[in-house]
Amino acid sequence: MRFDYFDKVSSQRGELCTEALLERVTTDRGLKQLCDRIARAKPEERQALKRGLPGLTWQAHFPGGRRLNSDAVLSGLFILDLDHVAHPRELFLSKVIPQVNELGVMAAHVTPSLEGLRLVARMRPGLATIEENQRWLAEAIAEPFDSSTKDKARFSYLVPKSYFLWLDKRIFSDEGEIPPAVEQPRDPQPTEPPVTAQEPEPAPSTEAVAPTPIHAEWLKQYIPRHPYKPSKRHSWWVGWAQYLKYKGAESTELPAYQQAMQEELSRRGLILPDDPCLRQAGEVEEAMEWGFIHSSPTPAKSAPTVATYTGYADIDPHDEEFVARLPKLPIGMNESIRHLPEKLKMPVLVGLMPLCMTYATQVRFRYSDGKWQRLNGMSIIFGEQGSGKTAVKDVLSVWKEPLRAHDRAVRAEEERYLLERKASPTKKLAPPVDGVVEVPVTISCSALLKRFKRSNGHHLFSFGEELDTLRKTNNQGSWSAKYDIYRLSFDNGEWGQDYNSDTAESGIVDVAYNWTILGTLGAVEKCFRADTTENGMCGRVLFAKVPTKRFEHMPFYEDLETEEEGYLLPIQQAVEILRAAKGVIDLPRLRRHIRRWSDSKADEADQLNDKVIDIFRKRAGVIGFRCGVVFHLLEQGQEPTGRESTRVLEFAEVMADYALKYQCELFGQQLLENQPTLGDGYRSRNKSLFEELPAAFSFEQLTRLRPDTRSSALRTMVCRWKQDKLITMVGRDRWQKVTRTA
Repeated sequence: MRFDYFDKVSSQRGELCTEALLERVTTDRGLKQLCDRIARAKPEERQALKRGLPGLTWQAHFPGGRRLNSDAVLSGLFILDLDHVAHPRELFLSKVIPQVNELGVMAAHVTPSLEGLRLVARMRPGLATIEENQRWLAEAIAEPFDSSTKDKARFSYLVPKSYFLWLDKRIFSDEGEIPPAVEQPRDPQPTEPPVTAQEPEPAPSTEAVAPTPIHAEWLKQYIPRHPYKPSKRHSWWVGWAQYLKYKGAESTELPAYQQAMQEELSRRGLILPDDPCLRQAGEVEEAMEWGFIHSSPTPAKSAPTVATYTGYADIDPHDEEFVARLPKLPIGMNESIRHLPEKLKMPVLVGLMPLCMTYATQVRFRYSDGKWQRLNGMSIIFGEQGSGKTAVKDVLSVWKEPLRAHDRAVRAEEERYLLERKASPTKKLAPPVDGVVEVPVTISCSALLKRFKRSNGHHLFSFGEELDTLRKTNNQGSWSAKYDIYRLSFDNGEWGQDYNSDTAESGIVDVAYNWTILGTLGAVEKCFRADTTENGMCGRVLFAKVPTKRFEHMPFYEDLETEEEGYLLPIQQAVEILRAAKGVIDLPRLRRHIRRWSDSKADEADQLNDKVIDIFRKRAGVIGFRCGVVFHLLEQGQEPTGRESTRVLEFAEVMADYALKYQCELFGQQLLENQPTLGDGYRSRNKSLFEELPAAFSFEQLTRLRPDTRSSALRTMVCRWKQDKLITMVGRDRWQKVTRTA
């Protein structure tokens, strides 16, 4: 059976899906991250996010590589999509597993939204069309199905390996492919699939084996839904074996018939999910609800003394979802990233923002909280060596050319002034008024103060290729005060120093300093330690990671359009637009939009009892707002309308989400370790909810108290209470509060 893989729904070319390819794609953490976001998103937002997912054309193979119905060669498989299923795993266990061979199901998985089930099955002899096969299978399991998936070139979104419930390795064989020109004859009475030769198996009798107490309880739950029906293939025993497997029974506990059944399944090439216990805390609780995780009689391991932050996934970027959400970019931004690979587009935009803000140094605006701000920004782009971070440097080099021209002229004037003063010490000379804009990241505090005093209140800018160099220099002597300068520069603060010396620079200035720095993850970890996490430095920086795919072949970068019309001229025009912008910019729509975004994140943090999201969402909103101001300035400079467009709001929200994602992933654990626990004086909504519950409570009681909160969020709360040792589980969807002794 041959079917194809496409890296996204918009891809023009695909490749034959192999077992190794499917394993590599479904175990990629980025895929899990995107599916987690889809599951949390609102229904109207999911379709846009899904466009970043890879997929398979289960129903056909395309020898030419193009996904066209006219080029399709039927694979011998068909898909059946069951939408709006409350518990897809339970449905699979109860209706599919007991007759999996009779139904010809070769693969099954939960859909990205966690609200559907997709079955992949063999086309039956006598049923020529995909639609007929779908209708037959839907009737066999007595479930309604999505009838719009009957075209040969149907693209099915791919999900992580943990979402798969069943996968028969024979699906990768070449058997069963149906050429498009030859259709099998129709038969009004579908015939049963041929019975394969079986090894002798134990007699199917529940009295033959004395189950353990755990197995007896599971058997009691299982039998009413799956009555035993003798058959040559003993499908009842297959279902029971899988039920035990999903219930988490250890192989040492299994009775003889279950071990024999496992061996038989292995001989047939059938595999199951490696770990049904998903990583997200809410998913663990949801898995318990579905019956995939059962309390074991073995003593539990002692809980770690430090809480583990699980609000977001590991630091494996999957920026395609953010790129897919980007609106049509204005002049300059569009030309800067359109020639780049997908993985570099967001890092380049992140690196570009502080420079754009520096050019728009004369702009002031009122933020959503009513306070006046300027365009202050700091960005760090990190990745492994050789990951492609220099793409950020290449784009910034083009954008910095007007700035360099100004600085060269100013520095030449400064050198002339110094030479003349040295030649005539008594002659009074007026120093140059307009100072340089770009300074090295290794500049000393005294030199930086001097540049601030001569900048007329305009922003200074630095670009650094190695974050580790900054870390080493800033940790020496008085240079360590630069971390205070960075924090103050984000908040429009004042900074100064006063020395009793004529040679040392003294004074107090308004700090306006933007920078973009490249580095490695190791340098980030060394630069942002526990103290910088607690003092808020990490929350003021916009981070991006350049991903590295293992064993990836050398990428090919398209030639930049060097003619003025195509590349250089739009960027130069964008620089002039930002330089010309000045005064107060009124953005009422953007203020309201970011306020709603910040409030929604506060509600999400409240529902999840997540301090990390609550802390970082505040400055992430500020960062997103400032990026939106830059977008608005460029858009208005090209086509002035006065009112901020919907694209401005979309871009600001994307950048706010992006900032929050990396801040939580990079520093969430540090924040939990260094922030003191909530004292008795703190009264959160979740604390009140916990106190409202009786000593013994059920999930139904919990939902009655919070009818407007999603089930997954409530289960995450319960999981956190368990992690904090506030409750213990006493039964299915039932918990007991832990009594504290003095």
